[in-house]
Amino acid sequence: HSVSCPACIVNYSREGICLQSKMTPEIGTEMRFSWTHNDVAHSASGISRWVIGKSSGTLTGCELINSYGYAISGITVNSARRSL
Repeated sequence: HSVSCPACIVNYSREGICLQSKMTPEIGTEMRFSWTHNDVAHSASGISRWVIGKSSGTLTGCELINSYGYAISGITVNSARRSL
């Protein structure tokens, strides 16, 4: 089953994001964070790798599986290829 709740991105990197929310997912849970920017819908999927309970909610670290974390900022980053 799927559950939806509001969340806030606390931090992002190339390989992952840190979410703050009221829910506490189990480690290994597949998660999807969706947002709208300039009237265009975006989403990033990941697997929860760590969870920390806080008085203001839960911090969840997710390893991204379908995109780079930079997409959260609106920056498009292409993977670099090196040729020898």
